[in-house]
Amino acid sequence: MTHRILSLVFPFIILLATAGLGPSTSAEDQATQTPAQAGPAQLPLDEAELQTQWTGLDDQQAGQIIRDNLNALVRATHAYYDANGVLPPAVVPNATIPAEKRLSGLVLLLPYLRPLAHAQDGKEGLEKNAADPLATMAQTLFNSIDRTKGWDDPANIQAAKTIVPFFLAPGSAPFRDQNGYATTHFAFVRGVQGSDNGAFPEAGGVTFMGGKAPIADGTSKTLAIGQIQDALGPWTAAGLSTARYVYHPSDRSTAATFGGPLAGACYFATCDGYVFFLDIAKTPARTVYAYTTRAGGEFDGLDPVIRFRDAAEWKGPPQNAQPPKKMSVDKVDAENLKQRAPSR
Repeated sequence: MTHRILSLVFPFIILLATAGLGPSTSAEDQATQTPAQAGPAQLPLDEAELQTQWTGLDDQQAGQIIRDNLNALVRATHAYYDANGVLPPAVVPNATIPAEKRLSGLVLLLPYLRPLAHAQDGKEGLEKNAADPLATMAQTLFNSIDRTKGWDDPANIQAAKTIVPFFLAPGSAPFRDQNGYATTHFAFVRGVQGSDNGAFPEAGGVTFMGGKAPIADGTSKTLAIGQIQDALGPWTAAGLSTARYVYHPSDRSTAATFGGPLAGACYFATCDGYVFFLDIAKTPARTVYAYTTRAGGEFDGLDPVIRFRDAAEWKGPPQNAQPPKKMSVDKVDAENLKQRAPSR
């Protein structure tokens, strides 16, 4: 089955809608602007059909879906930024409940998620609008979540068991955890080796420029969201299942980190929306960590990032690797503005 067929069928088999539940906001949410709320969606998710659609994909086909999903997630963070002036936090703040019960920052992306329509001439896909069925259903799911309560509160259990294909990578990992909750195969990058020095720390408050926690290194040189393979859990839950730290294989750390089904490599997206397949093992630890921090300023003399378009290219000859472009800070900022424009 070609990717074109998948892209046509995919939006119409996606997402279990939660009808009849109204939005609920806390005092902390009242300052958070979101797009206009949508009405109940009617298209149910046929989970078995989605599994069938994704069975037998080759690395290039699977990679295109993964790239599209990561790009959509980063675009959603930019749309959230445009509405709120900061990037979303990794954890929805709520001092009234224990930390392990809090909702994940992925919940805040739902109203901004838009699928891409691929142009047939090979050009970059165009973002679909808020009236797209998948976007409408994501908004409806967001409306169903009571953001004053924990992810496992009875009011939010149905959402926690709802599959969101934007959060999944075909051929990567199970759709559900051992308790039946819908998983995510992507997580926010919090920082390096246990430090909240990345783009999505727990407390949030990160800006593209200015403020107390700017991405001073430039959005093209800061990782935003990456692929995960182990320690999976509900996409609605704050914690390791939705946000984690980068550890290089040379650290020999036992902490859950980023990765995929292919050892030593996985997909990442930078904060400007550039998606690539990173050979973590072959990229020196110092370089990986430089691209993880938001304000390390440690790029002089670094070895290049060993990255590829997708897993298919990674499996090919080593000369396919594309080193990062050498750009001045001013040029990086100009590039970032170009990258952000489609997300609005």
